[in-house]
Amino acid sequence: MRHSGYILLQPSFFHLVGTQVQDVTLLMEDVTEQRRLGEEVVKTQRHLASIVESAGDIILSTDSNGFLLTWNTTAERLTGLSSNQVTGTLFFNLFHEAWVLGHGILLQQVFLNLFLNSLNAMIDGGVLKIFVEKTENEAIVNISDSGTGIGKQDLERIFDPF
Repeated sequence: MRHSGYILLQPSFFHLVGTQVQDVTLLMEDVTEQRRLGEEVVKTQRHLASIVESAGDIILSTDSNGFLLTWNTTAERLTGLSSNQVTGTLFFNLFHEAWVLGHGILLQQVFLNLFLNSLNAMIDGGVLKIFVEKTENEAIVNISDSGTGIGKQDLERIFDPF
């Protein structure tokens, strides 16, 4: 039975006599499965990239220090900043710098959730305003949007866990 695949050939030993090569040993390794897995990884990467780029939400990634690694086209459209302009920039330096004592990842999650909730409330577009006021001991953040708002029937439950 014959099947097609990829074989990696590597010379592992050869002996030179003058200018003549004698006694060559080749190692053969079937790399068909590694190639197939590599192709699957590339397909998956392309699929995920298309999801990120077609999303209506801002999708970004940062390294462990908060420096931007990726910034999708929705982020470009909403901020007016291209991915090339922001890559390598500290996320919070893009908007307004204020130092706050707290758990950085949790604070980032809180602000991103607020921003995404605002954007989701503005289905047909709108305005998201973020104001930061620094006092001697505080950073006061005011976030407002032109979205639909929270219905009166839901106001009593806004702090209830999901």
